[in-house]
Amino acid sequence: MTTGRRLWQDIQLDSQLKDIRLTADSNASDYPGFSPWLNGQRLNIETSGRMRLASELNTIVYQERFANIPAFVCLRLTFMAFLSSCKTQ
Repeated sequence: MTTGRRLWQDIQLDSQLKDIRLTADSNASDYPGFSPWLNGQRLNIETSGRMRLASELNTIVYQERFANIPAFVCLRLTFMAFLSSCKTQ
């Protein structure tokens, strides 16, 4: 199982989120016509959440993988020097 999937499962198992889900389920059970909308919203939230999580994790992996390439090290040092010169002005 990938790190993203494991992290998403940990988020879904959060006790506070579980309480919110149970409250929504009990409210939706009173109105059967509301249930498909609720399920659709849950799917939208899950899809967008997984995409955001994957995007952030991919950025971190990319940064770690290429952080020590000489061109990136030079660029990072140049940028840090630029930032410090901006602070003194």
